[in-house]
Amino acid sequence: MYQLMNEKLAVRYGVNTAFVATLIWDGITLSECENVHYRNGRYWFRSSYNMFTAIYPFLTKSMVRTAVRKLMQKRVLVRGVFNHDPFDHTQWYTFTEYGRIMMRLCESEDED
Repeated sequence: MYQLMNEKLAVRYGVNTAFVATLIWDGITLSECENVHYRNGRYWFRSSYNMFTAIYPFLTKSMVRTAVRKLMQKRVLVRGVFNHDPFDHTQWYTFTEYGRIMMRLCESEDED
């Protein structure tokens, strides 16, 4: 089920970070279902900061950048570069093994 934000993530990492993580998680889940964006043994979510702010207009690019940085520093998220066009600066994101376990646990706790 699609949700805007995971409550457990918000408590642990902050509301903005929870919004960003949930969107990336949902995007990766969609990539898996559609069998697209599979690189280096993982499914990825491709997005720009502008896309995040279009989906969540209450977040600024700076807020998204800070949330992504926080998730990467906590070893929850990794970023990849798979663009063929050198002028395309869209970022690719996926969760680390720790991040995937954490997201699944948060999902299962929300279902209880």
